[in-house]
Amino acid sequence: MALALVAVLMTLVGIGLLVFYFIGLWKVFSKAGQAGWKSLIPWYNNWVLMVNICDMHIGYFIASLSIAVLTVFISMISVLLLGLDAYVANSILQIVTWILGLISYAINFAVFYNLGKKFNKGTGWVILTFFFSIITIPILGLSKKS
Repeated sequence: MALALVAVLMTLVGIGLLVFYFIGLWKVFSKAGQAGWKSLIPWYNNWVLMVNICDMHIGYFIASLSIAVLTVFISMISVLLLGLDAYVANSILQIVTWILGLISYAINFAVFYNLGKKFNKGTGWVILTFFFSIITIPILGLSKKS
């Protein structure tokens, strides 16, 4: 009973943080001169954030999308190979997935760096946003400074 209560409470906290994040992201888009609704559409919000708001090259968006697709594809291949006793193949796929994750982190850091420049934020804000974006993005959006 207590475990179910904790699970329900954690779910409600997670949903609350998600709503808080999307309200803040809507405000960030509005402050940057974009329509707020664009922040709610998956992948399109990344496009608008990277290309329109942060003035990044389209290649960053294409790389980000490609990494997501490749990671899912590699995961599916890895699951298929589990039954074939393919330890080496799975190890190689895990290494490739790990490298793709590092590239994804680098792209995210570049996005947060450019977003910080757009809103006159320092390196400290960029690092905090890299680790705690679910909190710092809403703070950026809901603050009075533009």
